[in-house]
Amino acid sequence: MEGFHLEHKKFDVKMKKLKATYDELPTQTDKERIMRQIRDDKKPKYPFQIFRYAGVAISFCLFILLALPFFNQEIKNQGTIEEDFVLSLSDVKVEIYSDESKFGSIDIGNDKHIPTVIEYQLTLHNEGNQSMGSLSFDKEKNQEQGLRIEIEPQEPLRQSMLDVFGQDIINGNDLGNGATGDSRLKADKKGSFTRYYLLGTEDDISGLSKLPPKGKLNELENNALYADVIVYLGENRIARFDLSDYIRLNSNIAEKEKWRESPKFSIPVEFGEEKTPGEYGLVGKEGKFGIQIGSGEKGELEYYNFIANVPNKNMWYFWKVDESMSGNLKVFATDENGKKHPVLMKNGYSSWDAGYGIDSVSQNNENEIMLHTGMIFPSAGQWKLDVYFGDKWYDELFITVEEE
Repeated sequence: MEGFHLEHKKFDVKMKKLKATYDELPTQTDKERIMRQIRDDKKPKYPFQIFRYAGVAISFCLFILLALPFFNQEIKNQGTIEEDFVLSLSDVKVEIYSDESKFGSIDIGNDKHIPTVIEYQLTLHNEGNQSMGSLSFDKEKNQEQGLRIEIEPQEPLRQSMLDVFGQDIINGNDLGNGATGDSRLKADKKGSFTRYYLLGTEDDISGLSKLPPKGKLNELENNALYADVIVYLGENRIARFDLSDYIRLNSNIAEKEKWRESPKFSIPVEFGEEKTPGEYGLVGKEGKFGIQIGSGEKGELEYYNFIANVPNKNMWYFWKVDESMSGNLKVFATDENGKKHPVLMKNGYSSWDAGYGIDSVSQNNENEIMLHTGMIFPSAGQWKLDVYFGDKWYDELFITVEEE
């Protein structure tokens, strides 16, 4: 409609000029000529002139509507509007491993040293109806214009890296890192992406750090999914995914099908001054460790259930105590979806760390020790508990948590 208003502005200017000329004319004949011109200019040039302007406006609107998809396509390809992308994360795995064919080796004399890496393997799905990404390279910015991913650690992973390596190996990796991926994803297609970080070698050699003990690597792997994946298109950030919502490699479907509640067993006890024979019921591995989940007089043992969102007071029993069980008791609890949770209660809050270990309590005898903790589980279902002392993995057990 801008053209319609503009036409009227021109018309008004012309009328002012004609009227000014009319006032200056000396004879009546000249004035009548000007009046005829004014009347002619006020008349539409054809009977339906208003529809002419309306037609121009409608045509302009139709042009915008028809051209909009092309503008959107250009915007999507440039990645300037994050909301226009329809991108999902359909699969994720994290592995700590060595592979000479992928990461090469360091040859010193006759010795070959193969580095160990932690690798994030992801599958992204372009659910939109437009291709996403580009195979081109921006020489001015020295940057590819295609899709790429970066890993951003959350606090549990960042703290684990500091504990194990003394540095953030993702944001400040001095050892080396790399990435692979599909720079361009066609509409409704999936693509594979990896991001890996070198951790070191089994031997202490120049240029690479020596790998930490297996227990520390287990700690790193246990926290590996406490991270966000940031997806970039060129220099533009277009998506973020919280990896803690996804199943890590060691908690995939095949392994979950093997999850069975750990065996229950009992140990003899005596109640009261009369030393009435009784039993404690436990879940775990008889002769090694277990959590008390029941009690009763001999032959009348009753077990109780773990209830979701209800704090439990639990006694842990450990047998065959040795020097490897040093440091605080830690529990990494994994739910049915592979997500890890802190379930130990410490000062009224959920924690990974009980705050004490077997060194903090007195032993009942040389082969048995008891630790008292509180635990709370945020959801019902099967749970896997990885038990640590300090940074050393001790064992695992499986429990069932009931609904409130």
